[in-house]
Amino acid sequence: MRRDEVVIDPVYATKRNFTGEPVPGYEAKEVWLDPDVVKKLDTLQEIVRGNLIENGFSTEMANNIHIIVKDGYRPHKATHAMADWAKRNNVSRAYVAANISGHNKGKVLDATLGYRMKDGTIREIWLGSRFDEFNRNSNHGSAGRKLDPRRDNPSSYQGLGYITANRYPITKLRNILKASMKAVGGKSYQGEYWHYSFGGGKCYDHNIN
Repeated sequence: MRRDEVVIDPVYATKRNFTGEPVPGYEAKEVWLDPDVVKKLDTLQEIVRGNLIENGFSTEMANNIHIIVKDGYRPHKATHAMADWAKRNNVSRAYVAANISGHNKGKVLDATLGYRMKDGTIREIWLGSRFDEFNRNSNHGSAGRKLDPRRDNPSSYQGLGYITANRYPITKLRNILKASMKAVGGKSYQGEYWHYSFGGGKCYDHNIN
């Protein structure tokens, strides 16, 4: 089982998100998912590594790449706080839902890739945009943009700073993540390479605290 190797990064419980502040409802600093989605994590990590090797990554490198989960269930108060922020900052509803979504059901998994360094720390791999960048750099099929260390590193996992996989195009890494999610039933969203939906279900409404 590989679920224990999945890295959890509850960005909305920190200042490392698009609002610049912890979002109401994420007080426990955890990521909660519907139990059916949690089961997907048992095989997802292994599928990612298999796809990496099939696409030219060495076994050693593939074994050090981990899924980083950024968000799952979203409390209603968080949805409303994000929508209010988006309205104030003229961000399109294509990126920030104003109403109930799969996130409020725990049926959406937001995830990216990280690399375990020799000192044991996990560094987030630069995939062409920050998480929740809200522009075409985040779209599936986009090659994204170059890393700007001064602007981008603080938003990375635990603020450790991104690393780049220069030998491997960003589109290839994104497609590996997408194919792996599809293999466990995840449906992609064109506008956000990190966003995967696992169907409908019960709409919860409680804080993560």
